[in-house]
Amino acid sequence: MEILNYDYPVRQNTQVNLILKNLANTYIKPLFLTTTPPAESDPDKFGNGSVFADRDGTAGLLGRSVFATVTLSSEAYELEYYNDKTQAIERVKMPPVSVELGTVLIDVQMSKNIVTTAINGLNGTIKEFVSDGDYEVSLRGALVNSKGYAFPLDDFKKLNDVLKAPVSLQIASEYLALFPIHNLVVKGYTLPQTEGSSNSQLFEINALSDNPVELIKITS
Repeated sequence: MEILNYDYPVRQNTQVNLILKNLANTYIKPLFLTTTPPAESDPDKFGNGSVFADRDGTAGLLGRSVFATVTLSSEAYELEYYNDKTQAIERVKMPPVSVELGTVLIDVQMSKNIVTTAINGLNGTIKEFVSDGDYEVSLRGALVNSKGYAFPLDDFKKLNDVLKAPVSLQIASEYLALFPIHNLVVKGYTLPQTEGSSNSQLFEINALSDNPVELIKITS
């Protein structure tokens, strides 16, 4: 099976094992993203199924856990802080940051925007469909230093900087592009520790899909 855009099979296997052992329950049967049609797929070496990269079948993937590659990036932004020396609020420009997360376990859910109205004397409410809501996206993964026992400090700093950025994040993933999802707003994240594993760092990210809207200033 071919895992898309991933060139480190040793680290890939380590990431998958860490995720399944520490972040996923024993009942899930994750799929693996592949570019090979199902009828021609090779036997799955992980003992699970595969999902073909095709836009037509995305509805059936909602609520399923899928392993795919992910790169997360933040654009440049300005940050305000109080300078004790000058005793004034100053602005500093933060540079763009990008981190390759490798093989990540992804879950996607769709919500609906519904307006409910209570009517006197009527049990329940009147529901009015407004629009499709945001996709709820969960990313579970592990940063791994496959070259030794040292902690993956550089990737950890990049991931931390990206997640703290108060902007919509860009996400590059062949799987999420099927929906299509190219931007995320982070709702929350955790960075749990792994006992006895000095060269890895687990992470769980909960986010909403975002469609950036560019506002045009009209001057009279």
